[in-house]
Amino acid sequence: MKTDPLPCPDWVVATGSNVHYARDRAWFSSDYRPIKSFVGSIMFGDIRSEVIGIGTVLLPVKKSTKLKGSGSHGALLLTNVLHMPTAVSNVIGHSAMDDYELRLPTGTDSFGEFVNLHTGGTAALIGRGAGDFSQFSVVKLSGPPVGPRTGPQRPKTGILYSLSVERPPEERHKWLPSAMSTTVGKPERESLTPLERKWLKSGYGGEFHFLNVHGLSIIKMMIASKAAVLCEQ
Repeated sequence: MKTDPLPCPDWVVATGSNVHYARDRAWFSSDYRPIKSFVGSIMFGDIRSEVIGIGTVLLPVKKSTKLKGSGSHGALLLTNVLHMPTAVSNVIGHSAMDDYELRLPTGTDSFGEFVNLHTGGTAALIGRGAGDFSQFSVVKLSGPPVGPRTGPQRPKTGILYSLSVERPPEERHKWLPSAMSTTVGKPERESLTPLERKWLKSGYGGEFHFLNVHGLSIIKMMIASKAAVLCEQ
């Protein structure tokens, strides 16, 4: 039986992109839904890339180089991530700034960070990419066994990439959560995954505090469903 290739390890920070996207299905959480959509290139406006799905991605990341053990790891929550199998990398777009402050690295040997706007703590470290992505800033992932096994980083070939894409407004509105519920269905999840619980605990101190921050009721809705569609990004 043919197995899926290991997922692309590069999560590039591209603030020129108005949406997040991932190359591999393996990155998505259980709220993933197939869709038929597209995005356009910022630099090459006549080029379209096919989008075949949308969902939440919870990235296992390093948040400290000084701490050891579980304290050095965290999770970065990205909602409404597009599944784009033809992409050369994964991208974290400008909509991440709704929840995180971006502090880019100042040199090749230094780290930047995503800072959680709700807690003020470091959510993820950011470093320089490797190979063809050495001019980009990338999120530092947690390695196994905390994070997943990933494929090799992109080698140095001298190719210059434009990673920022634009999702047209009509495509964005077509796949809003309210529209998706009538087109593809949206079953409710009744529990959180272990990684989601870890993210809530490290970022907010738990489910109850997460709900309070966003003005939600723990009685009226299930947190797993709301966290996945908190904002259209």
